[in-house]
Amino acid sequence: MMDIKNLIIIVSYDDFCKQFLEELLNKHGYKTIFFASERHIPDTLYRTIPELVIIAVKETAASVCRAIRLLPDISRVPIIVLCESNDSSDRSAAFSAGCSDYVISPFDEVEILNRIEIHLENKRSHQWLRDKITEQTKGLTEAQMETIIAMAELAESRDSLTMLHLNRIRRYSKILAQKLSEDEQFHREITPEFSDVIYHASALHDIGKIGVKDGILNKYGKLTAEEFEIIASHTIKGSMALESVIERHPNSQFIRMSVEIVRFHHEKWNGSGYPLGIAGEMIPLSARIMALSDIYDAVRSKRSYKEAKTHEEAVEEITKMSGTHLDPRIVDAFVEIQEEFINIYEQIS
Repeated sequence: MMDIKNLIIIVSYDDFCKQFLEELLNKHGYKTIFFASERHIPDTLYRTIPELVIIAVKETAASVCRAIRLLPDISRVPIIVLCESNDSSDRSAAFSAGCSDYVISPFDEVEILNRIEIHLENKRSHQWLRDKITEQTKGLTEAQMETIIAMAELAESRDSLTMLHLNRIRRYSKILAQKLSEDEQFHREITPEFSDVIYHASALHDIGKIGVKDGILNKYGKLTAEEFEIIASHTIKGSMALESVIERHPNSQFIRMSVEIVRFHHEKWNGSGYPLGIAGEMIPLSARIMALSDIYDAVRSKRSYKEAKTHEEAVEEITKMSGTHLDPRIVDAFVEIQEEFINIYEQIS
């Protein structure tokens, strides 16, 4: 089995759609293989692994998704469905069968290219996580290793909104770290490796929420005290799951930073956060950076219990948190590069 860089398989019964996609993708450097039916796919996929699959259909795509997901070594290949049907049952069936994204016509070239790049970047980052965990946890038992990798996978793929959120906060965190590295107070701690590692480690920040019921996570309205305690416990549960790794590998920057972010990204500069109520520079720098990234994206994003707000509203909320919730120096860095935050949010939404 061989991976071919930039190879995208297209499955479509429509010749016009085939021509549209092949011309668009070839023009932007992607190699394409076309199939009119999923019945012909296995002969090719057993010899090569594409980086992504696009299914373009008029109605249900579930059978094609299911056929692809049943093939060996294809479980991590993103599948984007382009469909004329806006029927909710068709969408649900496609996601249940294993599709990663679902786009409804009319199809916009820029949107299709952006969605492809988002999924390919997520796939590359996912592989980086697997490779880094494997590299830096040599000596662990095979069972322990697979458990950690599985947690990373769950954190990355719980749902499509989470995947977009993770892709954005990775970029926010990295550009914040790079900006802060220009400051004399931070330039020794924030090395180029620090910026690269925070990009990936930030993906694990909410692994402790994997065991929290969706009914609590997405509740409309105020949480009860008991529900808040359940959600708040995700910082401890998630970090404890990684503690055995950092104990065995105390010099691993990736593992150490992952634990810091998971445990402390809800602490506040003034000491009023959780789980420990620590303040100021006692909060690890990686967690302080992550806190701002998470807040910005939460304010900008629509959820079942709130509407999305504008960039200007997010900036206003964040600047009000300077010195109370957030490290003032990180807020200042954010204000200086806020245009980059706008660009990231608009590109990955």
